Amino acid sequence: MKTFGQVITEARKKAGLTQKEVGERLCREDGRKVLPPYLNDLEHDRRYPSENEVTEQLAKILNLSADVLYFYAKRVPADVSRDGDDSEVGAAYRAFRRAFDEARKDRSRSRRERSSHASADVQYLWRPRFLGKNRTPDRTPQGGCGKKARIS
Repeated sequence: MKTFGQVITEARKKAGLTQKEVGERLCREDGRKVLPPYLNDLEHDRRYPSENEVTEQLAKILNLSADVLYFYAKRVPADVSRDGDDSEVGAAYRAFRRAFDEARKDRSRSRRERSSHASADVQYLWRPRFLGKNRTPDRTPQGGCGKKARIS
């Protein structure tokens, strides 16, 4: 599983931004700028974002879902964070696991379908053109580096 740092690093590079450029766009709740070393620590998993505001801003800057960043940061978004009794919390986690498992199954199913189509294409493209007596590709006579050996 990816880490928070891997997710934001990948997204930052995909967006063509440097750590300095991302840091210049980020502000803490108190209005202070986020310094590049802090962002470097986030990307190398030496720390997690300390404020939900930073997570929300990172999501916008990097064109990611804030929910995805909250998941990898091991945090709960403010709109979900509330007191609940044990049965409600348990039910929420069971629902999350079911949805997560379903998404994984769907992804796996679509990969298998793409894979079976791709392998059929590869098998078709890979068929040898010239077959020997045993229906195997003819071997190049020994002569090295693709040179044809003289047959006497």
